[in-house]
Amino acid sequence: MAQRLYDGPETKAVVIKWVQWFKKYRDILESDVIHVRRADGRNLDAVLHVNPSLPVKGLAMVFNPTDKEAPHSNTWFLIR
Repeated sequence: MAQRLYDGPETKAVVIKWVQWFKKYRDILESDVIHVRRADGRNLDAVLHVNPSLPVKGLAMVFNPTDKEAPHSNTWFLIR
């Protein structure tokens, strides 16, 4: 069993990419969360991280738990 966080250059690159992304958005990701849609395992699930005092006011995370294209369309308005 490996004792490292990553086993090869491809895995290392993925880990670095997502750690850098998290560090960039850490403040908003650690702010208040609004559950836009409750997770039910059959439809889109969405949460919105919000903080009006930050440069990035909000960050939406949408997850499709199915193996199909989203069962219905959604329109998201991003306000800067």
